[in-house]
Amino acid sequence: MLFGYPLGIILILISAVIIFFTKEEFFSKNFNFKKNTILWLIFIILGGSFFSLPLPFVKDGTYVNVGGALIPLIIAFYLLGREDRWERTHTFLAAMVAFILSFVVFSSIFIPLSIYLPLNNWLMPYLSAFIVFIIAKRPMAVLSSLILGLIGADIAKAIFTQSYIATEIGNRNLLNNLILATVFAYVLYRIAIIWTNKQSLKEIRLTNHPQS
Repeated sequence: MLFGYPLGIILILISAVIIFFTKEEFFSKNFNFKKNTILWLIFIILGGSFFSLPLPFVKDGTYVNVGGALIPLIIAFYLLGREDRWERTHTFLAAMVAFILSFVVFSSIFIPLSIYLPLNNWLMPYLSAFIVFIIAKRPMAVLSSLILGLIGADIAKAIFTQSYIATEIGNRNLLNNLILATVFAYVLYRIAIIWTNKQSLKEIRLTNHPQS
């Protein structure tokens, strides 16, 4: 928490400012969305996080958050539709890993609540992002995997938890974790690019100036 707000919300607002001042060419080269589209999606997700819809077919008192679940799922399925079969296979595999981490490893169903909360808030987003990045590699595939895996685990918790406490799929804690995981995965992606470029330059130098 920072100034009363989850870290993920602070990061996405900072990201929105950075995106606003970034050239359009960067997004056409690295993402499947235009800059203005990404900015609109950020603010729609944040605004939608204040609204929830009831899901009576799951169990009484279960809601789905518009910004924390519905809109991210629409984004994930849109991105899946733009992938080929090989990329889609990697995305689903990575999503399954994120699902297992969230539902089985970092779930209050299997871990005492006093232990679960610190693990879920401080470790799960980053571990999920790291493993999903290794499998899916591309930024948009990583985003789809994290959305499907983490929200899928939230849905599974709502279905299989035998608690009578009202459940919200895609609540602010989940949205916070999703943002943290996405930002961390993107940082890993940029580091990988920098490392690859350095290695390529090193090989070019060795080719042009071979050691005697």
